[in-house]
Amino acid sequence: TRQMPEMKILLLLCMSSCFTAKKSPYDKSEGVLVLTDKNYDVAVAEFDYLLVYFYAPWCGHCKALGPEFVKAGQMLKEKDSVIKLGKVDGTEETELLDKHSVTGYPALKLYRKGQLVP
Repeated sequence: TRQMPEMKILLLLCMSSCFTAKKSPYDKSEGVLVLTDKNYDVAVAEFDYLLVYFYAPWCGHCKALGPEFVKAGQMLKEKDSVIKLGKVDGTEETELLDKHSVTGYPALKLYRKGQLVP
């Protein structure tokens, strides 16, 4: 059968694309980037506009803001917006809290073209 070599080539091409595909440095939770000490600076540099939400799972205000933040992220994604939303669990990423002077929850930090907007 003459199709067999063509199928093998197609299969090899598909397999090689799987191995060469770049894995994103970000996990996503409900469309919001999960930021950690390992990927925070990369995200700030990569996205033109990034709004970061520092939270603690036990914080009452965070529990109220969290679902609204997710809704905003989904709306921005639907509109194919350049604005990205990220979140940092302050109970897991204590070094980021210190590095970015986060002293309470919730805290929001907006970055534009890699720079913190005061």
